[in-house]
Amino acid sequence: MQWVGTFLTFGGAFALVVGGVLPWMRFSLFGIAVGVPGVTGWGAATATIGLLTLSASLLRRRAPLLVSVLGMVALIVGQRAQQETGPGFLKRLLAFENAIAPVNARLAQVALPPIEPFGAGIGRSRDYLGPGPLWTVVGGATLAIGAALTFAGGRLGRSCGHCGALWRTGRSVRFCPACGTDAGGPVLCLQCRTPLESGDGFCAVCGIPSGTPSGTPAG
Repeated sequence: MQWVGTFLTFGGAFALVVGGVLPWMRFSLFGIAVGVPGVTGWGAATATIGLLTLSASLLRRRAPLLVSVLGMVALIVGQRAQQETGPGFLKRLLAFENAIAPVNARLAQVALPPIEPFGAGIGRSRDYLGPGPLWTVVGGATLAIGAALTFAGGRLGRSCGHCGALWRTGRSVRFCPACGTDAGGPVLCLQCRTPLESGDGFCAVCGIPSGTPSGTPAG
């Protein structure tokens, strides 16, 4: 579970970075295609979440739940961008056309072409939406799910399946310190902490006896 969570976490983080770089809004200005990347707005925040996760600065601080929450935040930002970017630009475009309508009327009187920097026809609101918000939605959802799985997998790996006891991260546990049930952890050499294989009577690194022919768990 944990490796799947880690894979999804970093995949989602990469999608957030890509989504921040891709256009969130696109339009044509005097016949030239223009794309406004997300990093000029809220995409900067979602891309930063992705970059922090890719650097593992959050996961290495054992904060997968925080990463999951940040993934949900990025998901919400992407969803709002999908809903508001196109209609917002369309509203500004209509306001611009209304503002220059008197000028175009005067130009028509003297047989001159109208001023139409965004083209003659107004498209649908979704025509002005770039691919960035979709990448952000997918990346945020993937990041949230992956980080949650990472947290669950890490917790499962350091808890007793019999009594539910939980021990600190990084502690080598062979038997549950609460009930003594075999926790499935590695058997370590008492001196150099090298993992011992089943049947090792001596450590293969430092040579000291493992304690019994089958090895003794290091407390």
